[in-house]
Amino acid sequence: MSYDSYNNMTNAEKDNICNGEEFRVSINQVKPNTKERSTSSLKRMATNEGQQFSINEEDDEIILGQWQKVRPQKSMRNNSNGDCKEKDDEQVLSSLITLTNTLNTNINQNLNQNNLTNDNFDINTLQKSNDYDCGLDNSLKISKHALSYASEYHYPSFKIVCQPKLKDPKQGSKLINELIKSIKDDFMIKNSSFSKPVLFDLWWINPQGDLQIIIKTIELYVYLCRRERYPKELLNIKLDPYPPKHLPPQHTIILKWIHNTISIDDIKEELSTNYESIALIEDMFGTITNRTRHVKIEFYNKIEFTQVLNGGKIIIYGQKYVVDEFIPAPKILICSRCNNPGHVKKNCMISKFDICRRCGEERKNLNDHRECSIKCHHCGGNHISTDYKCKIIKEYRRKLIHELKQHPGRLPPDVQLFIPSEYRIRDDKTRLISNNRSNSCTNEIQQSTNNRKEGNVWVNSESFINQSSNINNELAATMKCLSNELKEEKERHERKQIDIQQKFKSIYDTMNQTISLVHQAQQAQQSMIDAINHTLQITLFPSLTKMIEIVYSLIDNLKPNSKSLNIDQICNITNKQLLYINEASKEFCQHQEELKKISSKQNDAFNMVIDSIHINNNV
Repeated sequence: MSYDSYNNMTNAEKDNICNGEEFRVSINQVKPNTKERSTSSLKRMATNEGQQFSINEEDDEIILGQWQKVRPQKSMRNNSNGDCKEKDDEQVLSSLITLTNTLNTNINQNLNQNNLTNDNFDINTLQKSNDYDCGLDNSLKISKHALSYASEYHYPSFKIVCQPKLKDPKQGSKLINELIKSIKDDFMIKNSSFSKPVLFDLWWINPQGDLQIIIKTIELYVYLCRRERYPKELLNIKLDPYPPKHLPPQHTIILKWIHNTISIDDIKEELSTNYESIALIEDMFGTITNRTRHVKIEFYNKIEFTQVLNGGKIIIYGQKYVVDEFIPAPKILICSRCNNPGHVKKNCMISKFDICRRCGEERKNLNDHRECSIKCHHCGGNHISTDYKCKIIKEYRRKLIHELKQHPGRLPPDVQLFIPSEYRIRDDKTRLISNNRSNSCTNEIQQSTNNRKEGNVWVNSESFINQSSNINNELAATMKCLSNELKEEKERHERKQIDIQQKFKSIYDTMNQTISLVHQAQQAQQSMIDAINHTLQITLFPSLTKMIEIVYSLIDNLKPNSKSLNIDQICNITNKQLLYINEASKEFCQHQEELKKISSKQNDAFNMVIDSIHINNNV
């Protein structure tokens, strides 16, 4: 078939070709004796990949431009008629593939020849000839398995080193049950709103005799990421846990544009005063520039994580930095045998032996390839073959992101994936890939409303009921989430109040002891002052008075015998001194009495304060 003949066809004839009508005629000519013929419409496939398509491996079906739902295979029948029918179906499929490849090859050859001479060539015609071709190279294949792997979060395993080692699965089962029992009570206290069973999703015993555990429940995952929450020994087996290094994305934020002069230790010191549940702070590779970089922070406490994220900014050393939610980028499924992307080892058809990702040689012994030369066997670059720097890996990742962007319905509900900057289209500002079911439901309801306005009065009741049910389920889930957050906040507030009361009690006890010491010191000083006053009143003033009186008496007795001395003047001075001492003694005694009254009032007030403190403490 030439390009001119195809271009001169009517739309109906072209549709017949796409629907396979001419193929069926050709098959009837090839198999005139076949009574049972397939009536379902043919499925389109990439022309370059027709021979590689396999109906027995649904996960590895090639999907480059369209999403296809492969019907589940029916079980093979035991009777002879069923076997003959399966063989006929295989022959039909083989004929279809051969005819498809022949026709599409001829079309592509004619199109390539005419493209050089026809200036008015329409590119849409070429795209119709190959529905899988989206302007990308078909040498890299995107499988359903790879798409599922890229859109799901993969939980790393928890490793528990056991001593002595585990040998029997029954022993491992008992140990798992005891471990769940030992952590259940404390876990429920810290997660009171958790309503699901406390269970592990998967566990096994590795070749070294240690436990490996997979946990997909985020609350339990975060709880067991702390080593101190594991028991040290169960069933006479010592446990040494090795939890994953990172928390799930639901507990991770990003600080953007942190200056390089601010180190990770500086950030920890600054944030630890306000946030107690910080698990990890580290730089994000790929964001480091000469001046700034992004920093990733993980929180154990979901409430603190939500508060920081809703705040939008964090102050470090007096400067505000933007806070954003951490959204992971799509991951690439890479074969551990051939190091090529898009499939796993059990489905590998590229290599029959394991290839070293460092040097590209056969990996017979791991020890021989720990320090081998690094050279990518994909592109020859100076990096390992699974590095994102590789041109093949980078191009595959670009196509993978392109597929996810074209068909976001592949993603699970409420899952978002981040598009790295180097994989974004210049004029497209889309940074995220998401599957928001609520938006689709709203759009469908709005479309049905528009159809009614345009005259389509009949509405699909089943579709409307399903949409309403989905909305109600989402509202119920939202209300449950808000209720759980309220309970968690209430529990956090109660715990905080208990901590504050304990701190207050500690401060109160210290203050009470200090006051008691001050009271004792005041009493000791008062007793010393009383002793000095008593000594002055009893000893000093009476002794001085008595001494002066004796001197006055002696001088007065010497008066008749001493005519030359001025005895009268000495007597007057002595008498005045005596009067002064008596007056000073009276004033001192009166002053001490007043001070005693004031000190007594002070002691009464001080005792009243102490009594009130004791009363409040008892209450």
